[in-house]
Parts: sequence; structure tokens; C-alpha cells
Amino acid sequence: MERAFCVWLFVVILFCYLAFSFLILASPGGSGTPQLIQPAQPYYDPDYVSPGPAEFASLSVNIGTRICPLSNASGCIDVFRGRISISALEYGPFTAGWLAYYAGTQEWVWTSPQFSGPGLIPFNVSSVQVREGYQSFGFPLYVLRGGKNVWVQSIDIIGLDKANAKCLCLPTIKDVTLEEHGDLGGIVVHVFMSSPSSFSIFRLRVYWAGKLVYDFLKEVSIPGEWEHSPIEIRVDFGPIILKKPGTYTIQADVSSDGASDSKIITYTRPAGQVKVSINDPYGASWRVTWSGEASGSKSGSNSETFTIQVASQVNLWAEILSNPPGYTCTISPSFTVAKPGDSMSFTVDCAKKEGPTEKTNQSSLPQQPPLPTQQPTSYTAQFPALLILTTALSLVGIIISVIALVVLLKRQRRS
Repeated sequence: MERAFCVWLFVVILFCYLAFSFLILASPGGSGTPQLIQPAQPYYDPDYVSPGPAEFASLSVNIGTRICPLSNASGCIDVFRGRISISALEYGPFTAGWLAYYAGTQEWVWTSPQFSGPGLIPFNVSSVQVREGYQSFGFPLYVLRGGKNVWVQSIDIIGLDKANAKCLCLPTIKDVTLEEHGDLGGIVVHVFMSSPSSFSIFRLRVYWAGKLVYDFLKEVSIPGEWEHSPIEIRVDFGPIILKKPGTYTIQADVSSDGASDSKIITYTRPAGQVKVSINDPYGASWRVTWSGEASGSKSGSNSETFTIQVASQVNLWAEILSNPPGYTCTISPSFTVAKPGDSMSFTVDCAKKEGPTEKTNQSSLPQQPPLPTQQPTSYTAQFPALLILTTALSLVGIIISVIALVVLLKRQRRS
């Protein structure tokens, strides 16, 4: 009896182990699931703000060694290392770079491979060589739009030809300026800090009527040899699309080596109108839908004119809901973009049908191209195979355990 009890106990333990292993492997939170980094994304209120496609989250620049060939003592080269992290809020794809500015010219030091979001994307830049005479460094970020790279924002280190001249000055905000982004819409906020230490924190907050609607923090590290010198660091935020008309309060804060500074500016987003005209001499049933800074729709069955209250860009789609008897109709354009002050015109054109008359012809809203999706991780791709393998191993273990039990019981009876 004791031997039989031990056998049964062994079988139960083996079965529990196999079942537990199967559940751990198959569950979404099991050890086979890759651990993802939580993206460091800006806080924003979607009712008031649309953030840019991506933001620099951190930048670190370090000096390595200086190489001076004996044959050309004036042609020295500085070796640098860098670390960059970018918070992507959409797919992209994106490209980051490192520029060295000289008197009247610029040279690329490094460019990243094309990458996609969303999420926090880090890069380590090691052993890049920069010839002497550089005056500034620039770190631009681009997004691919319409087949071309569109600039998003930058972090710049300015005045490096003065980096060795120390000054008795504290890190301060020199200026906060705004730039309208012509390609992506919205505003880019430039924060300039003078006389930085080796590690600095930049923070930008945007308020509407006292309500916080945007907040993001960035870190910048420079070599210790450059701190407390008359150089500047420019950090960009945005582009930020401010949706509601009115006055926004923009607060920039910096902290560097225990010193802190703050500057507040305001930006007024004026209200505006988009005038929409529908030319429909046939009496077709149509609908115009708009989204973006403002959203809504308007339907009708004759020529009509109306206005949309907007503070920035809106997207408009037009569609035919039903045709008049004996006609097939279209409306053009089916999609367009408008800004405050624009007048948009849609025209309905109909052609006579041949053969039996259809009562109605339903059409759907023109579809926007779907966003590319991220490729599944290797674990997700292999999950069905792992599930089948684990199930098979569990069944084999159970069968072996049963066979062993039967053999032991037969030996016990014979003895």
C-alpha cells in the first residue's frame, strides 16, 4: 500500500507540474512574454491639444578622446559618444540625426536607421568623429510624410567655440519663443537655456483657462568640460496643435546643477470660420463630415452654404447618400483640408442611367488609408507552435506516468 501511495503521489505531482508549466507558458503574462518598456509620453488633454508625432525624451553627449595626426597637427578630430531616446506617439516612420555646424557650412555626424513607434525608442551613438572647428551641434528629428522627410523638432547645443571659456554665471532661461509649424500644423515651443551645467531638466506646461492641457519633461546631459561656459541649449517641444480658441498660458521650467529658472508666455488662438458651399442642382442626398480641431456633419439634398467654427485645421469628407431617380451621382472633392478663413466648394454631378431605374444607391464615406501596424513580437508569432509543443509534452508525460503506475502495480501483485 505504501508503494502504491508513493506512485500515486508521484503521478499527481508530475501532472500538476506539467499543467502549471503549460499555463505559465500559454498565459499572456507568462515568462515567455517580452517585457516592454513603458513609453515616456507627454501628458495632454485631447479635448484641447493634439501632440506632435514624436518628442525627444532625453539626450546625452560625452567627449571621448582627441586624435591629432603627427603629420597634420592642425587637423585634430574629437571622438564623441551619445545617447538619445525618442518618445514616438504614432507609427512614423522616423529618422534622427546629429549635425555639426561650422562657419558657413554643416556636416552630418550620424543618422539613425529609420524607426517606427509608438513607444520609447533609445539609440546609443558611439565613436563618432568630428573634425575641429565645430561651433554648434544639432539633433533634428524627422517623420516621413508624403514620401519626404519632414522636420519635427530639434535639440541644439549652440556656441561650442566658446565652450572652454568659463564664466561666473548661473543656468538661466534666456528666451522662450514660438514657431508656427508649416508642415505638421500647430506651434513648436523653443526653450533657450544659457550657461548650463552637465545635467539639465527642461519642462513645458500649457494651460487653458487655468486647466493643465499639456505637460512634458526632457533631460539633456553635456560633457563636464562644457558646463558653466557661455554656451546655450535649445530644446523644442511640439508641434502642439491647440484646438480651442482663446489664450493659452505656456510655462517653461529648467533645473540645472541645483539652479532653477522659469518663464511664462501666452499664446492666443483666434477663432475662425470655414465656409462650405454645396452645389447640387440635381437634388441628390449628400453629407459632409469634418474632424480635427472641430468635428461634426451636415446633410442635405439641394444646394446649400454653411460655416464651421474652427481655430485650426480641419479635414472634410463628402459623400452621396442617395441618387435621384434615374441618375447616378458623385460629389467632388471627396476629401479636402481647410483652415480658418478658407472657403470650400463641393459639386454634385449626376449622369443618367441606362436600363431599369434604381431607387437608391448607397455609398460610404471615403476611407482614410489604414495606419501600418507594428509587427508582432517573436513570442506572439511563435505562440501557436509553443502551445502545441507544450500540450504534446504534457500528454506524453501523463502517458508515461500511467504506464509506470501500471507496471509498478503489476509487480506489486506478483510479489
